[in-house]
Amino acid sequence: MSRAVMRTAAAALAGLSTLILVPPRTAEAASARVIRVNAAWGWQNTGVYIRKGQTYRVTYLSGSWTVDRARYGRVGPTGYPNRVDAAIVHGCKIVTTAPYGTLIAHRGGTPFAVDTSARYAASYSGWLSLRINDGDFCLSDNAGRISVSIDILNVKQGGNGGNMGG
Repeated sequence: MSRAVMRTAAAALAGLSTLILVPPRTAEAASARVIRVNAAWGWQNTGVYIRKGQTYRVTYLSGSWTVDRARYGRVGPTGYPNRVDAAIVHGCKIVTTAPYGTLIAHRGGTPFAVDTSARYAASYSGWLSLRINDGDFCLSDNAGRISVSIDILNVKQGGNGGNMGG
């Protein structure tokens, strides 16, 4: 590879502040992206377009966040335990069936809690967006961020072996 091509590639990569391309971790992964999700921001488009019929997963990599930096400790993408969740002021959850602090997603439809150990089969096409389970009017006291990997998996014949969601 010529030096000019390498400099151009390096300059292009330097401009990517929140989206980093990484090689697939398994033979079944068709593509993977590492995304940082900020707790103080609303819906964050991941830049990943998922087509109907594709299977994908969102894997937690690192980081922590909180829905109230003055009152509650930081948690990962599964959110707060039930006893803490029950103590948090109600009225700000987007996905009411999931704890505050949970990583949630949508592709233009109904938001859902992300299970970072599950595979999802897309029932329709759309851009994947992520955020913390805390409403827009409640973000000002949030802090932290998490990093996740989004993997688009090869569609297997005879079923997907995972959750139907998102």
